[in-house]
Amino acid sequence: MKFSKKLLCLLLSAAFLMGLGGCKSLSVNTEKDNSTVIATISGKDVIKKGYTDFLTFNYILYQIKGETLPSTDDDIKSFKQTYFNEYINYLLYKNEMQEAGKTADDVKVETAVDELMAEAKTAYPAQTDYDNLFSQYGTTEAEYRVNAFEQLRLIEYYNLYADNENDYTAVTAAPAVTVDGKEVPMYVFYYYAITLELSNYANDAESLPQTEEDFYKLYDDSITNAAQAQSYIAYAEANNITVTDEEIESAMNYVNSIEGYVGEESMDYLKESYYFTDEQWTNAKKFMGKALAVQTKIGEEVTASIQPTDKELEKYYKDNKKSFNESKISGYHILTKDKTVAQKLTDEAGGTVEGYMAVYEKYKDDATVEQAMDLGEFQESGYDEDFWAAAASMKVGEVKGMVKTQFGYHLIYVYASNIVAVPEFEDIKEEVKTAYIDSVKDQKTSDKLTKIYRAAKVKKGDYKKLPSNALVDNLHEKYDVKTYEKRAIR
Repeated sequence: MKFSKKLLCLLLSAAFLMGLGGCKSLSVNTEKDNSTVIATISGKDVIKKGYTDFLTFNYILYQIKGETLPSTDDDIKSFKQTYFNEYINYLLYKNEMQEAGKTADDVKVETAVDELMAEAKTAYPAQTDYDNLFSQYGTTEAEYRVNAFEQLRLIEYYNLYADNENDYTAVTAAPAVTVDGKEVPMYVFYYYAITLELSNYANDAESLPQTEEDFYKLYDDSITNAAQAQSYIAYAEANNITVTDEEIESAMNYVNSIEGYVGEESMDYLKESYYFTDEQWTNAKKFMGKALAVQTKIGEEVTASIQPTDKELEKYYKDNKKSFNESKISGYHILTKDKTVAQKLTDEAGGTVEGYMAVYEKYKDDATVEQAMDLGEFQESGYDEDFWAAAASMKVGEVKGMVKTQFGYHLIYVYASNIVAVPEFEDIKEEVKTAYIDSVKDQKTSDKLTKIYRAAKVKKGDYKKLPSNALVDNLHEKYDVKTYEKRAIR
């Protein structure tokens, strides 16, 4: 039943997050509660009695559902704060729906009350336990039934509100961040948050946010990404850097692939969760696509501006000489960290191919061997200097043992080899230049983008909230809500 499902979600989710434990009675002073104002809504007083009834309802509901209740002072305070805020919000939902001419379905609410009381009797079949369930909170079964009707009726107004066609555009179109006077709307920020979360998920399903701190980190990264994107777009416009629709679409291929990865149903759910209009979704994608395309263009300009001197190129050639070595070797190796084991394998191989392969098959899965494999064809670049030197000195069909490197001792068998001289710098100068530019262009582009962003004046808004929470904040403003939490929870 839709109503009951929402009820459980609304009333139990907060305590699951708080990890509450134990049980403690609720102290009630009816006379004082009837005279204590805990909030005003549109100038009208909200007395504590209503909140106390709401809190009592929830305390008993938790026990009916078999959920634990707060026992420490900090947990009790957190519990009361959570439900104080919820209570005020439910009053606002009620005001909003009544203003719209909508009324809670009392028959539906009464059915929910009957279901709840039946569940209470099932949870506490012994009459003594059943009566104590209510009496420990200073109430009776009959009084709780009346209270439950009032609270479930109040919550039903939330269901009406949630199902209502609420206008979220005032929230989603509000500025999330301002960069040099240019406002970036919340829906663009939400889109960046969605794509970052999906990107993380596509790379590692375990990377989805699990805690409130994780979500804040995701939102912090997303607002920075959106602000950076706007600074790049503004820089491009100021420096006559243009991008075509085709370049924008091409830049979006990665994001489109992520959307395809999670599926249309999931994407529709995300759109609804953040209350995107179709136009906002399209505009947000174009914004990101344009920013990505602009970054590419800036990177191309940076790359084109790199003009290394001969001295820089010669140093790069010397430092990376082995990457220009076109020699190729194919062979096996068996690696162990134990010198005694290495000597044993070398002796058993006996310097022959047949002996080597016999040792390979015998020891490739042995615990004393770190690695045993056919390396296939390899070049000097990326290999240990001592290993390469030993392999390069070997003839085809030769077996060599006890080759010591930083990783241990190797037994090597070379079955193909093509050793050629490393070209001189002057002979491959253009190749060295290309390699040098490839090696520095990403860092230089990153430095340029960082410089662009740092030069921008960035003012971040109140972005750490979902659209639904922001809309509730708007209701607080609309009804001129003033709250006195300390009076409520003490």
